[in-house]
Amino acid sequence: MLINDRLKFVGYLPGRTGSTSLSTWIIEHYPSSHIGPEGRHYSEASNEHKNYFKFATIRNPYTNIVSHYQLEKRVKKMIFPDVDFEEYVLGRRCRHFLFVFKQLDRTNIQVDKFLRTEHLEEDAATLPFVDRRVALQRLHAAPTQMNCKFTREMIDHVISIGLREFQLGGYSTECPPNLI
Repeated sequence: MLINDRLKFVGYLPGRTGSTSLSTWIIEHYPSSHIGPEGRHYSEASNEHKNYFKFATIRNPYTNIVSHYQLEKRVKKMIFPDVDFEEYVLGRRCRHFLFVFKQLDRTNIQVDKFLRTEHLEEDAATLPFVDRRVALQRLHAAPTQMNCKFTREMIDHVISIGLREFQLGGYSTECPPNLI
């Protein structure tokens, strides 16, 4: 979570959504900003922030799953080296990041603005405290996508577990053609 008490904003920044790029830019240009005590990706806000402007980064659930799968295969490959993409999607592995916003629901936090990873600079420029051009350096960007293709069963599963993320980000539930 990114906090700025002077400008009165809180940013909820789930992993693999451009959160490192965005938080780095905000801290550089608005130095009174800081990462919350539990870390960048943690989303529990206290009552002291209830009147702050709240924004969150969000990513298309399909590309979010691919990005997490790539990260886990590349960085955490020792944990599940033999799990293929279909098993990853249909199993329990991909549920944790599609339900990031349950943390917000649990604490009754209302997000004022969602910033879509796919339009991060454009969306960030509309934040009420931003008074300059937003030019993000993409940090931790995923390499070229592995051969990750969604079957009809996988698409239906992603829609069933990630419908809220599709709605919050204004995303179509249709799988991008390059992932079918």
